[in-house]
Amino acid sequence: MSETPLWSQKKTYPPPKSPKIALWAQKKALGCKVLDTWSVHVRLKTVLLTVGLEALLKSYSLFQPYSPVLLTYGRSRKFVPKKTRKIKKLFKTRFFAKKSVKTSQNSPFLAYSRSLCYLSAMRINAVIFDLGETLFNYGRANVNACFRRGARLAYEYLESLAGPEQKMCSFDHYFTVHFLYIRFLYIWSMVVGREFDCLALLNRRIQPMGFNLTPDQLEELACLWYDVLGQQAQLEDNLHRTLEELQKMGVQTAILSNTFLPGIALDRHLSRFGLMEFFPVRVYSSDTIIRKPNRRIYLECLKQLNVEPAQAIMVGDRLREDVRGPGRVGIRGIFKRGIVNARKHVPADVPVIDRIAQLPEWIKNNYDN
Repeated sequence: MSETPLWSQKKTYPPPKSPKIALWAQKKALGCKVLDTWSVHVRLKTVLLTVGLEALLKSYSLFQPYSPVLLTYGRSRKFVPKKTRKIKKLFKTRFFAKKSVKTSQNSPFLAYSRSLCYLSAMRINAVIFDLGETLFNYGRANVNACFRRGARLAYEYLESLAGPEQKMCSFDHYFTVHFLYIRFLYIWSMVVGREFDCLALLNRRIQPMGFNLTPDQLEELACLWYDVLGQQAQLEDNLHRTLEELQKMGVQTAILSNTFLPGIALDRHLSRFGLMEFFPVRVYSSDTIIRKPNRRIYLECLKQLNVEPAQAIMVGDRLREDVRGPGRVGIRGIFKRGIVNARKHVPADVPVIDRIAQLPEWIKNNYDN
């Protein structure tokens, strides 16, 4: 019986010692994808934090904001930038970063890799706040009852503008039709990601009654609808003192909110609480037509603040709009827990605060402010 030639024998390797490498080899043998993205991210981030190369990373355009970075695993030098090879050689690690051209904007790899931009942000220059349940706490307010009372004020305002020959519909018909239209369009706006025009809706529904209001009168009508709900809002204790402390730290403050109400109604509400001076930048979806978590509304807010994404953080009560959405453009999100979202499950890597008063101390502990 002839022996098998040496050239035809398969080369054998000793079994791997690490169970993770053994699992990796087993998956590779079965033809499965073997990129353990979470361990890659954690290991690379741990190495960078340990050595303390925040300043070095800041000098490389690879880790600057708006740079699509995809963490990959491998040994090949093909398609690897020269700067990346230097970093790899410096750390003598098998994990390296590679610029990705075909990475989708909604890719989870890109979303997390942009979070590495936080390492290059030595200072926070802006804090973006959500409005409802963040700056204003409505708690368990009965929204339907508040809107009904607000509709009564709007109906009385229309009666004061009505001529002697104008025929007004009943209040129940006026409230029911408007409330159903607003509820339907609100749900539809969340589906399509575009805000509806509240003033156009109010004007369209009162035209059959013979009204032809001016833009100022339409804005006043919309403010009356919201006025009762606005009176139910409460501010956090020492909120003004906290905002003053942020300004002393050199941090700009802005508002970014999803709302179908015109901006003048919310500005009037802010003025009632004496908060207008703290928020020179206010971005409402009713003005931009784009709703969170569309990335364009975050970029518009950053443009008005004139800061980079890595230099800003956002505080809000919703994970999708206030944490994951801004994270796609490089803004770090902070989850604010309150009465409404007290039982909401939050991932372990997302910062959580219970009160806005905790924000200045958190910034000082995590950044060089």
